Amino acid sequence: MKAHLPASAALSALLLTCACTTAWFTAYQRQKEAAEALRPAAPVVSGPVAVERARVTVRAWADADYRAQNLSWRDNVERLLDRASEALAAYGVEFVLARASVWDRASGSNLDADLRAIETHDPGAGVDLVMAFVSALPAFTASLHQLGVARVFGNHVVLRGSEDAAEYDALTRGFAMLSKEKTSDLYYQRKRHKELSVFLHEWGHTVGALHSSQGSDFMRPAWSPDAATFSPLNDEIVRTALSHPDRHHGGQRDWQEALLAVLQAHADGDDAERDQMTADLRHALGLAAPPPPPVDTTPVSADEVDLVDENTPVQCKVLGMQRAEVAAGQDPGAAQAQAEAALKEGAAAQGGDRVSVMVKERPGKRYLLSTVYRCR
Repeated sequence: MKAHLPASAALSALLLTCACTTAWFTAYQRQKEAAEALRPAAPVVSGPVAVERARVTVRAWADADYRAQNLSWRDNVERLLDRASEALAAYGVEFVLARASVWDRASGSNLDADLRAIETHDPGAGVDLVMAFVSALPAFTASLHQLGVARVFGNHVVLRGSEDAAEYDALTRGFAMLSKEKTSDLYYQRKRHKELSVFLHEWGHTVGALHSSQGSDFMRPAWSPDAATFSPLNDEIVRTALSHPDRHHGGQRDWQEALLAVLQAHADGDDAERDQMTADLRHALGLAAPPPPPVDTTPVSADEVDLVDENTPVQCKVLGMQRAEVAAGQDPGAAQAQAEAALKEGAAAQGGDRVSVMVKERPGKRYLLSTVYRCR
């Protein structure tokens, strides 16, 4: 003979089951919506479509560490260039891989040193751009200065690999209620977007683009899944460079004059990087004396970025950036240590609790790029 629960008890059990199911579904929906918010934007430049195609020939080099981390590395390079061409279709840009070769060396710990090494290894004869691919970082970072490097007005770019086990693990644990296929797809989409954003950021530097605080600009100092285009000023800078395809082959002065006109047309407001480039161009064109070393801060928005603290991503706000030239004959390592010590003393006054200092280079000069953060 079967025992029956009283009607009230059965109803309570049913309601509890429904409540648990509803709670689970609500939590699932929240994770699904949060994951969707992390999905990157589709990078595509808008504006007038260029009539003429700008063919950019590329020679790529992959060092031993990058090749070990990316078995199909040649295919990876080709796919990256194809995506970049698609994103910049409005400019008429077509990145064409002329050759992908083995760079017989291990990755260094300093991207600036890697840049100098590839410039020596391949000066760039016969191509428009030389790219070097080196090892991915062991932990997550959104700082573009740790993911790639290029010389302003140069034709060499160094990019780190984009594999990131720490981010994949964080997504898997953070969205445990979603299927593995969904979290893997999210990681893959973010990886592809970050890889493309870093490349377009560094390529932007080679054509004169300036750092920006606009959330959707590829030239922000920190990677954002919202990056999808260039700001109006950087759009003009990029189009100006592409309209001078001979800028590295005898047409440099015409390009410099056109770029100076663009910068002077956008001279409103405070922008130390823009003002410094304006002064450098005026000097190069013989219109002014050499500019003083840059010491003013370059304002950036208090956007959140992710840093790594003992292999754990930490959310931080960028409070400000500062550039200072390294004097001729001064050891850049000592200058970096001195600047970092001075910056730490002043960080508290800005509400900051963390700093980073990097040595950057431009033709004929070195300077320090310092950043102050406030981390949670």
